[in-house]
Amino acid sequence: MNKSILTYFILLSLVLCFIPAEARTDNTVTGSFSVGGSPIINLAVVEPTLTTLTLNWTSPQNSSNWGPASQYDIRMSLSPITTEAEWQAATQLGNLPTPQPPGSLETLAVIGLTPCTTYYFAIKAMDGAGTWTPLSNSPQGTTLCISDGGGGGGGGVGGGPAGGLIPPVTACPLTLVADMQGNITTASMTENGVLCEPCLARDTAGKNTLELDKDTDLMLASNVVPTLLKVRTSSVSLPTTENTVIVGPVYEFNAYATAQDTTPSPVTITPSARLILDYDMSQLPENTTEVYIANYDTTQGWLALAPVPGAVAEIGKAHGLLSHFSLFAVLATIEEPAAQFEVRNLTVNPSQIQPNQNVDISVYVVNTGGRSSDYSLELKVDGIVKSNTQTTVPAGDSQLVNFSTTSDTAGKHRVEIAGLIGEFEVINATALYNWWLIGSIIGIVIVLGIWGILGWRWYLERKKAAATSKKTSDSE
Repeated sequence: MNKSILTYFILLSLVLCFIPAEARTDNTVTGSFSVGGSPIINLAVVEPTLTTLTLNWTSPQNSSNWGPASQYDIRMSLSPITTEAEWQAATQLGNLPTPQPPGSLETLAVIGLTPCTTYYFAIKAMDGAGTWTPLSNSPQGTTLCISDGGGGGGGGVGGGPAGGLIPPVTACPLTLVADMQGNITTASMTENGVLCEPCLARDTAGKNTLELDKDTDLMLASNVVPTLLKVRTSSVSLPTTENTVIVGPVYEFNAYATAQDTTPSPVTITPSARLILDYDMSQLPENTTEVYIANYDTTQGWLALAPVPGAVAEIGKAHGLLSHFSLFAVLATIEEPAAQFEVRNLTVNPSQIQPNQNVDISVYVVNTGGRSSDYSLELKVDGIVKSNTQTTVPAGDSQLVNFSTTSDTAGKHRVEIAGLIGEFEVINATALYNWWLIGSIIGIVIVLGIWGILGWRWYLERKKAAATSKKTSDSE
């Protein structure tokens, strides 16, 4: 071999020894999810509002041993998320969307944030095999601030007309007061009930939020403008469907024309306000499948609010769009345990029949599960399906199921229902008659024999007694 070629191969081998075994020219994900030293998921924070920050990223690409993404985990914090410990300590966002195909632009609004506050975010993605990408970058975003003099509802950036000017007092002479469980928020409003600035109503703890945007139109019945919105915890007890439970308190939302009014009026809100209610995760049943806000209708019961489109909040907060006032609460949908069936106690009666005589066959179907359901049964005789039926069995209950069959073929026949085995026998009529005759004769002989034995014993006892009596008389 040429010496220069040999030297080239030796040098190439030495170079390859320093390349990690997991590296791939096609950026295969095998423990390193990076391209050019940057994370594959590059997160960005855009479009801040008073209470919302929007996240943008690209769904991660597939590789030879990773992908596509099947699940996201997004977390936020008031400080950067750059280590695994910081990731574990960060607040997790709930109800995240299913990842789109690789390379797709993902957009998600995080709502329910505090105005004038800086948040940091990070994201991971998992594929169908359960492998997570490493931690992404941790971009920051700051929500807009409420301007001075804007009241609790805020004004500031985005709160006034074009150019950032404060609306003239003559254009917005009314003040809307939002009383959220005792915490007061105000916002200026036109004589026609149109908000001149956003209204951000929160309770004292900052857990529950009613958010109305600038230019929202509020109107009571008879075209009266409301000046007071009031939210209180209600003590009313309301029914739910069998697969839902109320999580936390029920809230009563009322609107009034003036602060002096004691009777609330129906109100319409256009466009819909955003409502965020806090709930305790520990109060959720283990088999919860969905958590949402619902309002109570006196004729239809609890009706789910539409969630804020394209938005998520931290785990423990439910959100929805609100266009009128009523009773509101957080509801959880429960997945009932599946029905589980057992088939017991196969009976075949009678066990012997004449040709074409009916045989009654029955079993008990027991539902040991937590949900009422239907169960189908087949009757097989000698391996052939003779009939089938379906029965509905409530949870924790049982049903007796009856079948009937017949046969004109002499001999024993195998009966099978849901794996339970029994049998009946068809006996020829002549043979049956002969057996009855033979049995009758045998019975008569046995009876005569018994009576003969008893009679003979009686005769002997009488004879013995007579002899004893004669001997006694002779001795006298």
